[in-house]
Amino acid sequence: MKIRTTIFSCLLAILFFAIQSISFAQVVTTASISGTVTDQNGNPLPGATIIAVHVPSGTQYGTTTRADGKYNFNAVRVGGPYQVTFSYVGYQKQTHDIDKLILSQNYTLDVQLTETAVELSGVTVVGTRSAIINKNRTGASQNVSAREMEETASISRSFNGFAKMSPMFSGLNSQAADRSNRYNNIQID
Repeated sequence: MKIRTTIFSCLLAILFFAIQSISFAQVVTTASISGTVTDQNGNPLPGATIIAVHVPSGTQYGTTTRADGKYNFNAVRVGGPYQVTFSYVGYQKQTHDIDKLILSQNYTLDVQLTETAVELSGVTVVGTRSAIINKNRTGASQNVSAREMEETASISRSFNGFAKMSPMFSGLNSQAADRSNRYNNIQID
């Protein structure tokens, strides 16, 4: 009897681990594209713009390179084809095609951009003074009129009931702008 119980327990454990491994195998439903963008001397180009387009659906993915020239698109659609465009001011734009991506694939696409002469037009900046932003306003505020307070349904008529009229407040402890109530200055006149 004890041998049957041990064999049954072992078979149950094997079945449990087999089902668990099958369920983990079905988690990944996307692919990724990554690589490095450099100039003709091999130096990284931080801030280069990369746009990947899944041609059949028109889905666009966009990113810029980091300080080390690396980029990555996580969780892109499988299949293809993809058209990936690389651009950077002062460098010639390049387009590369990817035929197909398969599940959980990390497709590596390293690109070397070459310099090109670019003439940029002038930029004119025009500013106007806003009456809302001035030296007397020091932060976010909300004014509630006496009429609004009288018309608001409230059981306890406490400050917390009125604080919820502002989208900055949440919770019951006067937590404003997602910060602890110890960091907020709340004044009631």
